Formats: sequence, structure tokens, C-alpha cells
Amino acid sequence: MTKTTLRADPLPVVEGWAMDLYCRYTADVGHDMDTHGVSIGGSDRADARRQAKAMGWVLHRDGTASCPRCARALGLR
Repeated sequence: MTKTTLRADPLPVVEGWAMDLYCRYTADVGHDMDTHGVSIGGSDRADARRQAKAMGWVLHRDGTASCPRCARALGLR
């Protein structure tokens, strides 16, 4: 058996949280293409949610989301 040795630059374990947001409203094809599968990552769930809100997304209690465009149009933001 070959002797194991520590790598000179070992890779750390990558941890984090990711969420894929989809707008719960539909307006037109352009809207649906712009708001289909927006991915946001963070160091934990709270960080990812903060980033989504900072981008203008509204996260609803039922687990859905409204994109910034619809949130503005509906007065949710």
C-alpha cells in the first residue's frame, strides 16, 4: 500500500445554502424567461433569504415568491 500524505493545498469542504426562485405570477413570455430559475446562494438559509430580499424578491409564507417586477406592480414592496 502506498503511504498517504497530506496534500500541499487541501480543498476545504464547501458548505452553503441555495434556493431557486420562480415568480408565482405570469405576465408574458419575457417575464417568464427573466424569472425562471433564479438561483441565490448564501452561507445559510437566512443569508440566502436576505440576498433574495435585497434583490427585490418577496418571499411568501406559503413557500412561493414574487419577482421584483411583480412585487413593484402589485405594491408588495
